[in-house]
Amino acid sequence: GNTVYCSEEHLYITYENFDRSYYNRETKIYKFVLDNGEIKLEKQGNVPGYLNNQFSMDEHKGYLRLATTVYIDDEIKGVIIYYNNHLEF
Repeated sequence: GNTVYCSEEHLYITYENFDRSYYNRETKIYKFVLDNGEIKLEKQGNVPGYLNNQFSMDEHKGYLRLATTVYIDDEIKGVIIYYNNHLEF
């Protein structure tokens, strides 16, 4: 599904990539900078799995934290991913 998260400085919009198989899903992330009433796209990237809801995302000390659900060997697994300001591991 689609998920939105906003911190004081950034807005994140995600959507699940449905072009992949059910067991090999990924989520696309768009990161926007909020600056004096302006919103600018800063980065975009992909993460494995899908987010369950808006509580699966937050930002802490400049790092985006995501909790995704992925399938490994046909079993559901949870994964926590940390990204820096550049959406890099």
